[in-house]
Amino acid sequence: MLQRRLEQAQKEEQQLLDRIKELMTVSEDELRAALTSEQAGERFAAAYAVGERELVWTKDLIERLNDQRTAVRQAARRSLMILSYLALYGKDKELEPASTPPVIEKPAKPMVKRPVDFGPVPAADKATRATAMRKWTAWWAERDGESNSVKSPGSSK
Repeated sequence: MLQRRLEQAQKEEQQLLDRIKELMTVSEDELRAALTSEQAGERFAAAYAVGERELVWTKDLIERLNDQRTAVRQAARRSLMILSYLALYGKDKELEPASTPPVIEKPAKPMVKRPVDFGPVPAADKATRATAMRKWTAWWAERDGESNSVKSPGSSK
């Protein structure tokens, strides 16, 4: 019986991974529709794919923070964290070779780059989820107010 449950869990995991891969290539309209699917696995895969595709659909993701399913909420949180990191630091770029040798100075304390994370934690109740949603909304509104960055076509703030 335990072996059968393990095999079923592995099959479901593979199906989710396959669906995430599919959602990496679908149109933005199809991906957005998947975010509100009646199937929790579809919503999970879509919320995950939004972050992987770096689509700045913060409103859609914030709405998913109040999803009935914990896995969907955490996939939305993960994508918001990815997008917050990119908003703060951009993509890491390779250093260009210097034309002259660099001056060696005393190394500064390394800065650890971290994304923003307002949650919610997996076991959060409705009130805690609502607080997290308000914090994410306010943070993105502030970012949008100070930035003229180009958003993905069809994306919402």
